[in-house]
Amino acid sequence: MEKHLRFARSLQIETRILGGIDIARTVVEFARRNQVTQIFVAHSHVGLLERLRGKNFTEDIVRLAQDLQVTVVADRSRKPALG
Repeated sequence: MEKHLRFARSLQIETRILGGIDIARTVVEFARRNQVTQIFVAHSHVGLLERLRGKNFTEDIVRLAQDLQVTVVADRSRKPALG
């Protein structure tokens, strides 16, 4: 996480660390309060159990932020899933 924050800061991108129980809702509410118009989020590779529990944060952010532009970025550092 720290590596990603340093990278963003090196590009002079303002960063914030948020806290909350519902991660997706916390991010979207922060965006609205601060007049953010775009959210970039990494595509998460979660298993079936996490999806059944509603823990796919990427999908939750997209669903909650219908009034904002949400860009889902693929994680190219991981090996592609088989099958």
